Amino acid sequence: MISNVCLKIFLLLEPGKKYLLDTLYKKIDKESKSRSSHLVNILIDLEKMDLIVKDDEGNYFLPLNIKPDENSFIAIAKERIKESKVYSELLKSNEPILSTKKVSEIYKNCFDFTSTNEQTWYAYAITLIGV
Repeated sequence: MISNVCLKIFLLLEPGKKYLLDTLYKKIDKESKSRSSHLVNILIDLEKMDLIVKDDEGNYFLPLNIKPDENSFIAIAKERIKESKVYSELLKSNEPILSTKKVSEIYKNCFDFTSTNEQTWYAYAITLIGV
């Protein structure tokens, strides 16, 4: 099973139901403070991957054609990542095997407009590599 915060949030949603942000906060495990503090960012990422929808009233819900399971998440995420700048830059690399450090540098260069720290880029790289 994938250990991924976005997947865990995605799996909380039920087909046909709408959730306000406060409702989603309540569904999150109490002991997982990192998930709750970054929930809005996770929801934005899920929206960008077309895994969830946010309506004008602030409700989050699953699109009709999306099943909230790990296989759907993986299939859609794989397709979306192929369209990303990070994926494009990874393919351009001349190195036969990319280190975690190199992948974190690619992330940092692709998102140079943000003020994210080195630990976050490293965590992203580890998540991508699957370490």
